[in-house]
Amino acid sequence: MQEFRREDIPKTVFKYRRFDEEGRSLRLISHSELWFASPRTFNDPFDASTTYNFDDPTGALVDRWSIEAIDRMYPASSPIERAVFRQSRLPLFRDRDYLEKTRRKFVEQDYNDFGICSLAGSCDNSLMWSHYADSHKGFCVGLSGIELIRFCAEMYIDGVLIDFEKVDYSIGPPKLNFFESMIAVYTDNKREILRLYKTKSDRWNYEEEWRMILWRSDQRAYDIGFGAITDVYLGCRISSANMKKILNLCRKHIPSAKLYQARPNDTNYDLDFDPM
Repeated sequence: MQEFRREDIPKTVFKYRRFDEEGRSLRLISHSELWFASPRTFNDPFDASTTYNFDDPTGALVDRWSIEAIDRMYPASSPIERAVFRQSRLPLFRDRDYLEKTRRKFVEQDYNDFGICSLAGSCDNSLMWSHYADSHKGFCVGLSGIELIRFCAEMYIDGVLIDFEKVDYSIGPPKLNFFESMIAVYTDNKREILRLYKTKSDRWNYEEEWRMILWRSDQRAYDIGFGAITDVYLGCRISSANMKKILNLCRKHIPSAKLYQARPNDTNYDLDFDPM
């Protein structure tokens, strides 16, 4: 289970939403649901991408990978039988065509094995409102960092692993050693794999993103509980009909949450928020 120092926990993170015909975006308010999406659906094709190298000058990494793989493939076999299997398959583990095929399979499997819920670090970013809240016609929901960590802990007890990570921004994708990554899979070394899902181009650093990373599942929603919702912000261009929808849902499901209406500042390019 992930551990946090209290000072590292964000007080509030934010989910920007646009209205859709099916009403899916409103389920965060109506059902306290967060959606975990596959990385393949992201708007940035470089997101969750990486470059692998096959560097192994001494052959030690291939040897270790083969040991971990054979142990997983033949858990009921004796140590001697596994050693024989390993020696017979070692040439395959060193074959470049096999390595490239395994790499592609590994990347494709990761897309299906992880779900990500992206959250922003602020509610007043005009670019975020433009990109993710339908040009200020949508809304933004504030979520308690403490409550999200509590949710992750409760899910861990139920056997569901969700990490809560601050995104690292970089000028290039993570450069991982393929053999070390494969060993990490077999030995459950999470930190090596998490680098792939918590690193983005520094061109996106204005998002101040936090991510909830769901292991071994993707494309699904989880109920985080209404107690995690602290604030709701309405875009400065929200329609009266959509405003009414939000207000009715807030009164019904989250009456203690604070509501704000965004408006452009009169003297600069900032957004101001008026309590409702």
